[in-house]
Amino acid sequence: MIQTVSQLLLTILGGVITGGVGLLLSRSEDARKKKNLQKLLIVGICDDLELSLQLYDKVAEEFEKSKVIWLSTLNELRESRQTYKNNKDFITLFDDEKLRIDIFRYYNRTGDIISTLEYQQKRRMVIEDNFSNAVHAKMSQNPELKKADAEAIVLMINEAEAKEYQMLTINIPATIHNLKEFKTTAIELIRQLKDK
Repeated sequence: MIQTVSQLLLTILGGVITGGVGLLLSRSEDARKKKNLQKLLIVGICDDLELSLQLYDKVAEEFEKSKVIWLSTLNELRESRQTYKNNKDFITLFDDEKLRIDIFRYYNRTGDIISTLEYQQKRRMVIEDNFSNAVHAKMSQNPELKKADAEAIVLMINEAEAKEYQMLTINIPATIHNLKEFKTTAIELIRQLKDK
């Protein structure tokens, strides 16, 4: 009977030790997986940020040359954010709360600016098309009317759109400047992430 109790105690002790070792191995494996996922996330976000640095300059250069915001470049910029967008829930893997907040704010604010630029460019295009169509219609109604006179008439009739167009002419370069200001933030985030 004593031998049976001893064997039972040894079996229980062996089970406890095996369970404890298994738990330690499981926790160690979880920590290793977390670290690997963090590394992949850091590489992906840094790649996103590096590409955005180039695209911010591209948006500004294209506008400087053509006075147009190329929607294809904005789409490219939006697509360059996919690692963050598809994995933003995993940002919680970073223990540094300030870094998590900084990453969230960067992507949120730059996303707002990209959407604003897209809206401003599309609205400007609509106003230009409306103006061109109205001038063409005036000239069709009165073939003797010169283009400059037709434009003056349309501007008087569509004064609100003319003012909005002037505001867009001022606001678009300012918005592009705001976008370029985020280069400094992107560079700082890259530095912080690579230090992890």
